[in-house]
Amino acid sequence: QPISPLENEHTGEMLFGLTKREYFAGLAMQGILAHEAFYERMVNEANDVMIKAVAKASVKMADVLLKELEDEQ
Repeated sequence: QPISPLENEHTGEMLFGLTKREYFAGLAMQGILAHEAFYERMVNEANDVMIKAVAKASVKMADVLLKELEDEQ
């Protein structure tokens, strides 16, 4: 689902932007990379395995959060 869908007032077209999943994953990634020592390691090593692991963990956290929010309703 989109975070804040908007309707273009001139054309009536719906504008969706980021989904909640994409937004939450971005926030999770931001939090992971905010750890200074981890960030320095990412910058220095910059290997694909580590980068993919951060991306996958971020998406997984977003999915878990969305599931928890869904279960509350």
